[in-house]
Amino acid sequence: MFDILIRHGTVVDGSGAPSFKADIGVKGGLIESVGDLSKDDASSRIDAQGLVIAPGFIDVHTHSDVTLLVNPKAESAVRQGVTTQVFPNCGQGTAPAVGEALKNVEEQLRPYDLQVSWRSVGEFFSRLEAQHPSINVVPMVAHGTVRMAVLGYEKRKPTANELDQMREHVEEAMKDGARGLCSGLRYVPGGYADAAELIALCDVIKRYRGIYTSHIRSEGDNGNWFNAINEAISIGEHANVPVQISHLKALGKHVWGKSKQALEIIDAARSRGIDVTCDQYPYEASSSSLLVLFSQWTIDGGIDTLFQRLKDDKMSKKIEEEFNSTLEMRGGAEKMNISLFGPDPSLQGMTLSEVAEKMKKTHFEVAKELLRRRMVKSR
Repeated sequence: MFDILIRHGTVVDGSGAPSFKADIGVKGGLIESVGDLSKDDASSRIDAQGLVIAPGFIDVHTHSDVTLLVNPKAESAVRQGVTTQVFPNCGQGTAPAVGEALKNVEEQLRPYDLQVSWRSVGEFFSRLEAQHPSINVVPMVAHGTVRMAVLGYEKRKPTANELDQMREHVEEAMKDGARGLCSGLRYVPGGYADAAELIALCDVIKRYRGIYTSHIRSEGDNGNWFNAINEAISIGEHANVPVQISHLKALGKHVWGKSKQALEIIDAARSRGIDVTCDQYPYEASSSSLLVLFSQWTIDGGIDTLFQRLKDDKMSKKIEEEFNSTLEMRGGAEKMNISLFGPDPSLQGMTLSEVAEKMKKTHFEVAKELLRRRMVKSR
């Protein structure tokens, strides 16, 4: 007798085989039988006529580091059939929580009244495990957070000693169960790294059969999109590790319609024997920080340094010109929606254009004001 009997469904088993009609018998929380179970009894029956029965989906790109601590039930995932999440991604994580990275992690936790009780990647995931999340988790180690822990927001190459420290953080994470290294080269401080730095860190994950995933340096909004794709492939090729290009998309206006060329680059690499794949989300939007509208050089040294630069009229004009160029490339202020702004939740749901009209300021002035108010609240 089964605990649960699911009848009349169409089974898609995840193997790549064609779908088929079958019943599913569950006992003790495990699938015990698949086939014609019409003569079997069960404590509970589910009629899946017209529905698909499939294994839980794996979401390979999430940012649930903090939210799973807040709500380990993960209803938004479970209700979509997701039973496994991979994070962190885009080079931004919650560990190692040391040095300048500790301040960043504390800022992430502050809206939820949570305290940092870990230092390493392994300690963070132990803390998460203690929350008994309803989904499985595949841990990664975030390159940007590792770099921040050692170099802060400095835009330069690491010294030999600093690179060793970064490698030690990655090594510790892999020993503690991380499955690979994720980078976010479109963001700071991750974007201050060159390929050699990333290859050196990938040499560490190779010993643990890890994977390298990357929010690449440009998606058509920060330089040449195709060069960025090739850079990710080259890193994997030189370090001899699998590469996953995160949320492959043509973001900047001048690369719209050129996805075929991007896919051809990936196909050509695969035909040479390089293990490279990509993922993509199914909606016409992206979610990021307001800081992506500012050129990376402006944030060298951190947000405080950005505001120091803005006090210089000549430099401020250059920053504004580059800001406006990036804003236009990404679709304009009317396409920039504010989804989360702790200092003034009334702005949430408004576009940058609408906020500018409300404040009677330029888009650049609004962006500076929002950053300033966020800084004040975080202190």
